[in-house]
Amino acid sequence: RVTIVTVAVAMLAVVITGLISLQLVRSSTTQDARDQLSAQADILARIPRLASAADLADKAKLALGGTEVALVQPDGSVEGLAGEYVDVIILRRLAAGESVSTTRLGGPGTVMIEARPAVGGAAVVLALPTSSVDRALGQSTVRILAALGIGLVVAIVGGTLLAGALSRPLTATAAAARRMA
Repeated sequence: RVTIVTVAVAMLAVVITGLISLQLVRSSTTQDARDQLSAQADILARIPRLASAADLADKAKLALGGTEVALVQPDGSVEGLAGEYVDVIILRRLAAGESVSTTRLGGPGTVMIEARPAVGGAAVVLALPTSSVDRALGQSTVRILAALGIGLVVAIVGGTLLAGALSRPLTATAAAARRMA
């Protein structure tokens, strides 16, 4: 019984640690992608003359693959692939000179959106599907699960050895007590 309890506690600790680690890695990876997207939007918004969404998209490809771009003209017209995520609320906030950082549902699923007012009354909108972030997360998840598997094996072996070491003196004491009785 001591062996089972010791091994069960060790396994439970490894599983809980794994679940917490996976959640932390997921939130950290998503936040890193959002930070990169935000920094990219800040940089693109400072470009003196934004000619077109295509020109903007070429510049955006340098930092984050899979980033969709839209250019909001001073008259409120929107051009570019990320235009499908631009709604009235985003347009109002951009017209008021506010930066926008939000998440929307779109064709590819959940999309992170960063929008910044730009020079001359225009605005830059960048959208990154979280599916591209999830691909990077998948690689990390495999590595974490492999490490957890190794940790689980070590926990089982260690728990078994520890239980044996702890129970030997108790077993000897119980045997001595029986002989004395």
